[in-house]
Amino acid sequence: MTDRETAEKAEQFNALLRQAFLLETKELDAFLNQVEDPELRRQLDYIVKTADASTALMFKTGIAGNSVKLNNPESFHLLPGERVGRFRVEKVIAQGGMGLVYKGYDELLGRHVAIKTIRPDYAFKPATQQRFIREAQILSKINDSRICQIYDFIDQNDCEFIVLEYIDGKNLNDRETALAQTDQLELFVQLAEALESAHQQGIIHRDLKPDNLMVTGEPSLKILDFGIARSAANTPLIELQKSDSTENKNAQSDLTVAGSIMGTLRYMSPEQVRGEEVTTASDMYSVGVILQETLTGEFAYELNDTNELRNQVAYAHLTNPKNLPHSLQSIISDLTQLEAEKRLSANELKQRLKHYIDKPQRQKKNLLVASLFCLVLVATWFWYFRYEEASKTQVFNDYLIEAETLGNQLSQIFTLPIHDITSEIELNKNKAISLVEQIEQDPLLDDPSKAYLQGIAYKNVLQFKEAFYLLEKSWSLGFKNDQVIHELADSAIRLWWNTEFNGFLTSKPLEEAAVFRQKAYDYAQLSKDAGGQVNSIASAYLLWRLQKFDEALDMIDEALESADWQYDGYLLKAGIYTNKIMTLDTGRTAEESYQMGLDAIKAYELAVERARSHPGSYVGVCQMNKRVIREALTNSGFDVDPLFKNGVQACKQALLVLPKDPYVRSVLASIYVTYSEVQLQKGHDISHLLDEAQKWIDEDIAYFPKDSSYLNKAEIHSKKAQINNRKGLDPQPQIELAVEAYKKASKLNPNTLSENTIGVLYNLEILAQFQLARGLDVSSTFAEAQSAFKRFYQAEIERYHTQLVVVHMNTAAIYYVYAKYLLLIGEPVNQVVEKGLEILNQQPEIFANESFIYGIKAQLLSALVKQKLNDSDETTEALELLHRNIDQALDLFPNQNELLLIKANGLFFSQQNDAFLKQPSLITNEEIKLYYQKAIDANPGFAPSYVDFAKYLGYLANNAEASKTRLSIITAAIQQCDFALQINPNLAEAYSFKADLLTLKNSSQEEIDQLKRQAKTLNPLFAK
Repeated sequence: MTDRETAEKAEQFNALLRQAFLLETKELDAFLNQVEDPELRRQLDYIVKTADASTALMFKTGIAGNSVKLNNPESFHLLPGERVGRFRVEKVIAQGGMGLVYKGYDELLGRHVAIKTIRPDYAFKPATQQRFIREAQILSKINDSRICQIYDFIDQNDCEFIVLEYIDGKNLNDRETALAQTDQLELFVQLAEALESAHQQGIIHRDLKPDNLMVTGEPSLKILDFGIARSAANTPLIELQKSDSTENKNAQSDLTVAGSIMGTLRYMSPEQVRGEEVTTASDMYSVGVILQETLTGEFAYELNDTNELRNQVAYAHLTNPKNLPHSLQSIISDLTQLEAEKRLSANELKQRLKHYIDKPQRQKKNLLVASLFCLVLVATWFWYFRYEEASKTQVFNDYLIEAETLGNQLSQIFTLPIHDITSEIELNKNKAISLVEQIEQDPLLDDPSKAYLQGIAYKNVLQFKEAFYLLEKSWSLGFKNDQVIHELADSAIRLWWNTEFNGFLTSKPLEEAAVFRQKAYDYAQLSKDAGGQVNSIASAYLLWRLQKFDEALDMIDEALESADWQYDGYLLKAGIYTNKIMTLDTGRTAEESYQMGLDAIKAYELAVERARSHPGSYVGVCQMNKRVIREALTNSGFDVDPLFKNGVQACKQALLVLPKDPYVRSVLASIYVTYSEVQLQKGHDISHLLDEAQKWIDEDIAYFPKDSSYLNKAEIHSKKAQINNRKGLDPQPQIELAVEAYKKASKLNPNTLSENTIGVLYNLEILAQFQLARGLDVSSTFAEAQSAFKRFYQAEIERYHTQLVVVHMNTAAIYYVYAKYLLLIGEPVNQVVEKGLEILNQQPEIFANESFIYGIKAQLLSALVKQKLNDSDETTEALELLHRNIDQALDLFPNQNELLLIKANGLFFSQQNDAFLKQPSLITNEEIKLYYQKAIDANPGFAPSYVDFAKYLGYLANNAEASKTRLSIITAAIQQCDFALQINPNLAEAYSFKADLLTLKNSSQEEIDQLKRQAKTLNPLFAK
């Protein structure tokens, strides 16, 4: 539906709705039958017949105006049987000023819930939406059984829903049977305790009234509707009123129409009515008014009209509750003081009420106590042990419920729309620590029970290491049952996963991850044998560990069919995809690796949809986008620009959730560095990307220096060294900084050998290229690279697929640079080429689909071909191997600059070899030129492409018969040398070959000598 069609339908809907509200009930059905659109008819029928009196009056009098907007007509109102996530709607149970509440059923957990959403006529007002989200955020912060609990927050079809605890009861004013005064006061004790809990979290309700206090049959009390509540750290009420001025004016002008607003006014504090900032004392004033009305059965104010009521509230002019005992009058008076600072706190109210309730019991005579003492003493011995055992069980269960509540609250925090969860997570963790300490001090619990309960408390706040060791302690002390095994398996799996993949313990040795991995495997096997509720997780994990990835994924998919809302299921799925990519897969193509990466990203994104404030999901998206970019660097020519943007966005969203998380900054820096390599290969300026990476890594180190921080820092310096090298500048200062960063990483974590080896070899290659360009001896750098490669294989570490590829690739690349050096000084290259090829052929099944492996093989073979051509040897066999490898490389990565350059040079060598063998060549000049041009187009900033093209053109000029043709070709070749020198003014090879071209052109000897001197100055080897 187009925007215009939506607007037209909304206008039609509003017009029909106003007409419908003007009709009597007997006329309504006939009117609705005339509406042709069945969906519109259904919506109109439902809204009109379920609207409250105030809503109907607003439409009849025209007050509602055109406020009802139709965004998605199909989801405008829910009917019985419709679904919100996993919840089935049963009926509407309440409509308030801005909210609509349905009774629903959670089919997964088998319980009724309340589903709250914004009323249609307010659904598209930003202020209302912000308040709705804020209500969910506030509820997630409060963990108190006397406050209605939040279960979920769902965004579906552009509508937002809060899923709440369903409370079967009546509000404080609607109870059919009057309560005794003691029972009434007990309810207010519960209210005080609930408010004490909320106020400790800095939450102010701001709308306490009997309608928002639900009483169940026990009786017990629950506080509802935090719709206009706020945190004490949020914007003051007066500011909110300014931002919503239009909405407030409409509400204020209608006080006599909307009875709910008038009712709310009656329970406001004086400062609320005056538009001043509210505090927790405002809630206590409201409690005082409600307490007076509950105990007396009369209004606390004399109600005449709105303005008079407003004045009475503003100056705290309540009626005198003279029929109440003096103690209760005193409590009410102390709650309803005009000055907020003089009012009782929630804790003080609780103590005063308890004292009043307990007073009659304390005044009873104790004569019977003495006479029955002996009898009681005898009975006590009989029942003591049975009572003690029952008490232990009850205490254990109570603690277990508290521990599980921590987990529920954490899930609520993650489920809410994206927001800063730092304080909530810290609070949740502190609650767990407090609970653990409380359990430790409880004399009714034995040590095994304590350890189990403490482990569950830590596990539910994601402190898996503490949880695992405590659960294992519980098991070793004899607390052995299937549930303990399930919890141990789940904790061990998550602990291993976090340690090895998510980087939460990045500064810890890899041996620690290996220990957790083995523990996870052992307990998962026991859990599988035991069966039960986590059997699917344990079984999927076991399949994962056995590298039966597809079976593991199938098992998770099956589990998610009945629990699609569980974000951690998608995180587990993404973890398996990640591990699958990292595993040595002999038959995997580049396209398959790329697709697996996208599958992992999708799994993380599905986790994000289900937990919009879960940082790990966003970090997973960012980390996986970076990994796919890195895979694409060596395997394919896929477009990675969208991956980079998606990854950066995900990391920045993670920072909205945890603004001070250093790990996110580390990943963010890493994705900038990885993407910079892509841009470098295309010849683009990457300085801005490296600057951005540097900014994030500096913040990362400032927050929490760790090995990954310094590995990223080293990579940034390595890239800067590469840029300097390509511009003909000295890369050594940046290389030294990179080496220093690698040393710091190793000091923090000696087990970063794979990453260090990759980085060291990369920098050694840059150094060797610089040394070659300046005519310096490359031997020591070559020897250092050999030693690094040897150390890599001597170490007892786990080596992943990508690490193996890059280590072998970087090592062989240095062999190629060294072979070029040997060619330059006139030494044989056979042994170096043979050893380099041996390194690349060590694990052919692993390197089968790696483009750069084939490319470097071709480079090594090109050095051998050059030597043979220089020595006037036949080189057909080496050329066939060269072409076979470079063609395989280009099949995998068709648009990579260096691969295209190798192909062009290979064709050039073949043409030279054909000429040497005095046989007609099947390779045309145009074909060779085309590949040189393709190489230049792929990376216009790579100077060697122009020099090699110039050399080929020089070869053609030497063989051109017509002088005019020769001169034209020489001019084109000189132009290529000039292009190279514009990129790298210190490229000795370009000066030297340009001098040769000018000699061929018969240019002035002075100009030729000047070029030769420049070449010699830059690289003394060109003097030979």
